[in-house]
Amino acid sequence: MCIKTNVKGNYLLAKYFTPLANPGAAFSFISSDVIAVPTPLLAGMSSYKASKLALNTLVEYVAAENPDIQVLSYHPGVIATDMMAKATSGKGVDAAMFAPDSGMSHYYSSLPLGTG
Repeated sequence: MCIKTNVKGNYLLAKYFTPLANPGAAFSFISSDVIAVPTPLLAGMSSYKASKLALNTLVEYVAAENPDIQVLSYHPGVIATDMMAKATSGKGVDAAMFAPDSGMSHYYSSLPLGTG
């Protein structure tokens, strides 16, 4: 499901949006700071993390292939969810590492990849 939602879904949106977009239009994607969390801490979340890595690459290509469109990738930070709790359970993970001021959630910031 993660690949369908985070990669295929966004690919199809970009495929059909970009030809219709006026110069200077903005197209936003929602990614995740989970890609900055060390993989051993997230065993069990491989499809989610892989899908977000693929999404980030898709965003880079959409920006490069459409220089007249502003392409944005938003990374809201690592969110304490049931999925994250399950993946990190029993691994000695300190929940404070996911706090907004920890630095981890600022590893990737919301940057425009195409400036239009």
